[in-house]
Amino acid sequence: MAQTNLNIRIDEDLKKQLEEFCSNVGINMTTAFNIFAKKVVSEQRIPFEIAADPFYSEKNMKHLK
Repeated sequence: MAQTNLNIRIDEDLKKQLEEFCSNVGINMTTAFNIFAKKVVSEQRIPFEIAADPFYSEKNMKHLK
């Protein structure tokens, strides 16, 4: 299977935390992203729930203004 590069932008602190986590579980970030990509493709969905933060709801933002 041919390999290719993927360039992404990520917050510097988040990258450091992810590197530390990966190190703690014995993988590198490339492996972590490959696991994520394979899971997305096999399940045809993001493998976790994505929800809007209720703090930023339209009703709350109007109230804050």
